[in-house]
Amino acid sequence: MEENVVEVTPARARKKKRAPETWKRARAKVERYSEKMPPSQPRCNHDAENKQFKFCKLTMLDIHKFHEEFYRLKNKKDQDAFLLKHCRVSKVKRRRPRVEQRQPTQHITK
Repeated sequence: MEENVVEVTPARARKKKRAPETWKRARAKVERYSEKMPPSQPRCNHDAENKQFKFCKLTMLDIHKFHEEFYRLKNKKDQDAFLLKHCRVSKVKRRRPRVEQRQPTQHITK
């Protein structure tokens, strides 16, 4: 009494298979993190001799390539990791002096 189990096609199956990619919530999530329009040339008001902001040296090809790579990732976590990969952290070179003498607050009681 040995029977072979045969998988049936989804059209003939009794129990419906899950398809989370077709759910409204999942489609909205994909749409939210997908590309809306192609990148445009951003404007920068900083002068060209400013050493900190090198935005004027970016070409439209660089911007387009970054945009494509970013929106190729459909997941928010992957997009955040991509941005962190392209950020550089530097230490603060100069801090403001701390005010050591703070005036204590006085409360008036009756």
